Amino acid sequence: MIESQLNLDPVFNWKKSFHNEIVVYSVGDQGAVDHIISKCLIEVNNYEEYIKGELRKVVGNYAVIIETNSHIIAAVDHIRSYPIFYSQLNGQFIVSNSARTIDQDFPQSDYDELSFTEFCRAGYVSGRQTLKKDIYQLQAGESILWDKATSELIQNRYFKYFPVSDSTPFSESEYLAQLNETINNIFNSIINRASGSPIWIPLSGGLDSRLILCKIHELGYKNIHTFSYGPSWNYEAKRAREIAQSLNVEWVFIKHTKKNARTLFRSKDRKDYWSYSDNLSTIPIMNEYEAINYLKRTDSLSDDSIFINGQSGDFVSGGHIPFHPDGGCVSKSEIIEKIVTKHYSVTSQSVRNTMHIQQIRNKISEQLFQDSKDEYEIEQAASLYELWEWAERQAKMVVNGQRLYEYYNYRWELPLWDIRLQNYFLKLPLEYRYNQTLFKKYLKQYNYKSLFEDTMSEDRRWPPFLGLLLGIIVKLSSLIKINVGWVKKYFSYYGHYNNQYALFGLKYFLRHSRDAIIPPQGRGIIALSIKTCLAENRYRNKSIGK
Repeated sequence: MIESQLNLDPVFNWKKSFHNEIVVYSVGDQGAVDHIISKCLIEVNNYEEYIKGELRKVVGNYAVIIETNSHIIAAVDHIRSYPIFYSQLNGQFIVSNSARTIDQDFPQSDYDELSFTEFCRAGYVSGRQTLKKDIYQLQAGESILWDKATSELIQNRYFKYFPVSDSTPFSESEYLAQLNETINNIFNSIINRASGSPIWIPLSGGLDSRLILCKIHELGYKNIHTFSYGPSWNYEAKRAREIAQSLNVEWVFIKHTKKNARTLFRSKDRKDYWSYSDNLSTIPIMNEYEAINYLKRTDSLSDDSIFINGQSGDFVSGGHIPFHPDGGCVSKSEIIEKIVTKHYSVTSQSVRNTMHIQQIRNKISEQLFQDSKDEYEIEQAASLYELWEWAERQAKMVVNGQRLYEYYNYRWELPLWDIRLQNYFLKLPLEYRYNQTLFKKYLKQYNYKSLFEDTMSEDRRWPPFLGLLLGIIVKLSSLIKINVGWVKKYFSYYGHYNNQYALFGLKYFLRHSRDAIIPPQGRGIIALSIKTCLAENRYRNKSIGK
């Protein structure tokens, strides 16, 4: 019989509670945890049916590990808000809230070559794997049960984001009414949980954070604070300021300076944050790091502050779908290539040539396709693509960005990732999801304080003088037929709307920019972060020539 043990890292502040002979470790929304506990106490012998029926209904962000005399049950929510890891090493089954904790206790585990390839190309590891061969992660919407007597591991994917249109579609007005009701219910729940605590909203020029601010303001919440960050010319910040002023709410601008950014990036605090959040599977998100650090250092935040950001309304509402509703059948290989092109392209060709791209294609195929079909109707093809993005980049990287708030001991909410909103879009026809068609119509109809007259996001990347100079250079180069791609990369260092490249320094950027696809600029930042992460952790892998 294989022994089992729970090995939790206390740095993640999980709660421990006792229910007769049952021990529960949990984190996140207490109401969700209490619901799960009440059911698991009576349903452990009917585990699979319980998971299929009840766990999918739980509302809230959570993770839970339950140990009885006979079983260990572990579950994460529909977006893997808080990761859980497990392993079978040295004749033991281990469950933990930290992959690094397992690795430290069992350092003989080898690195996985394919996982390294994925990490270097995408910034995260897909599926259940991590960078270590014998350490696994629960996927979004997944639970496991370990039977102590039989040493049997049961895995159950109780939730998948795979949209299927209503068999009896509603009218557009009915869909809009349902969306409004769903969003209002979500924000009423958030306000009830906040109970007057300060709510901090990272406000950009985009639609998602604007909607969050407007809904909380509309419902009469008083303790609202907003902030933006970046260089002084930042158009996103200027638009955010206008929005905050129109609602008469506090707005703080954290001015980015290259010196402060570089000093902070070299600091022990940043390195500790990376160790806290990477989980041997994901590059840490740095977008708000300098800003949150500043607010913390300047005592702008009270201990009960709650951060609410707009991730990832653009995905949930259909903004990432690559297939037009009027298109015909889509081949399996085309779906795979769409995934590879977008999700495994943060590094440039000079690195790609040494990686095992075919192995990645095979892994995508094995995980995504459950049948032998070679072609799919357009709606099913779109759903398959969304399924991959939801389970991998969104759950593994985007949602993992909440570790930043937890690192500084603050609460967070993700209203646009609420299970109720996902369930709504799961039934919405493709024609309404594609390009966020219905969501944008909803915003125009809502139009709180006339702030949604235009549903285009502010997305200007260049300060005026750089934009003008770049335009002149590009025009001249076209006349004399000279490639000026390198000029755009150089300008990107100064032109990113929050200048994340300054974290690495200009010299480092110029030295390694060939290894990053720039633009899109965000991917360039991820590429440089990957390179730094590999160096700091002394990762080695023959497949990438390290």
